Amino acid sequence: MTTRPSPHPTPIELRNLDAGYSRILVRDVNVAFGRGKITCILGPSGKGKSTLLRHILLLNRPLGGRLLIDGADLLTASDEAVRDFRRRVGVLFQGAALFNSLTLAENVAFPILERGGTTESLALDIARQKLALVGLADFAEYRPSAVSGGMKKRAGIARAMALDPEFLFLDEPSAGLDPVTAADLDVLIKDVRDRFGTTIIVVTHELASLHTIADDLVMLGDGAVLAQGPLAKVAANPHPDIVAFFERRPAVERAAAGTFAGRLGPAGGPDRMRS
Repeated sequence: MTTRPSPHPTPIELRNLDAGYSRILVRDVNVAFGRGKITCILGPSGKGKSTLLRHILLLNRPLGGRLLIDGADLLTASDEAVRDFRRRVGVLFQGAALFNSLTLAENVAFPILERGGTTESLALDIARQKLALVGLADFAEYRPSAVSGGMKKRAGIARAMALDPEFLFLDEPSAGLDPVTAADLDVLIKDVRDRFGTTIIVVTHELASLHTIADDLVMLGDGAVLAQGPLAKVAANPHPDIVAFFERRPAVERAAAGTFAGRLGPAGGPDRMRS
């Protein structure tokens, strides 16, 4: 796999970007994604992480601001410039979004054949190479229903890598996975960056993943970017929503536990039925 190196140290940059649908959900975003870095967009559920990702990919058009690719605003660019950017991108959607009627190899070959100029036989050979890169060489002929959730995510990453993208977008890659499988997937993501120099943007709320893969963080909350930068800098931010995110609201958990313990009765078990 080879990637086309960008001439810009920050090949993707958002300036005063507003993301949303009928109304703005994330306002005035100013973020630069470093070349060859893994940037994690994080925050609690419902705070606009996936929405922002969709707007960077132009699956939805931003409601305001600028989306700079190598310094040029994609929102005012030609349709051909937009198509060129998309050719440089690979995407893992939530749940992997594999075609259940196709084998894993056929799923990975699909974008290669859609691009054209490649025989089916060659596309499948390339697909098997990509599956080998993510540890699925022996499962190329399996259908998604026959493999585990973690293997589906790996196959989704293989499909995202099928066209040797410069940029890789991963939407909640660890969601729904057990801790061991999620940790293995984190190692894979970091390995892709280290081996190929891919610029990777990951939407996540998993603390373990942040410590393993993140070069930079973008923390969303209250309809805006609350903080950005390296993990240590963001985690040290005193904003209450950031503290709550990284500590997983321990005060609330203690209060809930106390309430539950009170219902259990003085012996720590259910109150005995009174005759």
